Amino acid sequence: MYFEVPDQVLVDRLMNRGRADDTKDVIAHRLEVNKKANLPLVDYYENHGVLHTIDGNGELDRIYADVKSVLDALD
Repeated sequence: MYFEVPDQVLVDRLMNRGRADDTKDVIAHRLEVNKKANLPLVDYYENHGVLHTIDGNGELDRIYADVKSVLDALD
């Protein structure tokens, strides 16, 4: 599963968790490193039809329901 969340939402979430090293510059760098490392894998699995993308932006109950739906379909 790949949880798709806009960068600004991720920045806002990380800025609100209270770590001293969570500055906008540090978070932006982390996001870039993550994208470079993981987006090729996302593309690979998406092209092979085995990736389930979840909209990770929104209410936790809806995200949970989307994850559960994917998992239930695998049974």
